Amino acid sequence: MLLSKEESARRLASPRNLLNNLPRDNSIVMPLHKSNGRSVGSKNTPQSLQVIAGVLSKTEPTREIVDALDVPASALHSRNPEVVSAVERTTTRIRDLALDKLMASLGIINDETLFNCTAKDASTVARNLAGVVEKLSPKDAATSGVTLVVYAPQQRQETHYETIDVKAGP
Repeated sequence: MLLSKEESARRLASPRNLLNNLPRDNSIVMPLHKSNGRSVGSKNTPQSLQVIAGVLSKTEPTREIVDALDVPASALHSRNPEVVSAVERTTTRIRDLALDKLMASLGIINDETLFNCTAKDASTVARNLAGVVEKLSPKDAATSGVTLVVYAPQQRQETHYETIDVKAGP
């Protein structure tokens, strides 16, 4: 919401503005009780911040997340079942959105779009979204790549088979 200069001046001058109700002398305003909020350097990380850190840990370096969110490194890999579940739900949602956008970007690469714009732009979008999907996909052995199973039957010698002697007729 954008305010005009007149509206912002009116709101600042309003008697309902909290700043206008504070004492004007040099007195110090002290809180009545100690705040239980999270302070800088605090080790008690709320679950919501643990979820954000956990989701970011899928794609970003640990040091950057720890510095940006001011959380301990342990908050990135919580063992709390609620946090783990929320991180999985969030990464699944992000992965699904990226897959939807990837499919949409692949759908726009056709003869008409190739004629009107560069294919490089559309393929760049597809490659970037595929990278998001790959980073957020589970790292299971079954889904980590293509598994090729080749069946090679055991070769048997002729002596293995039962032989039948057939005599030629008269």
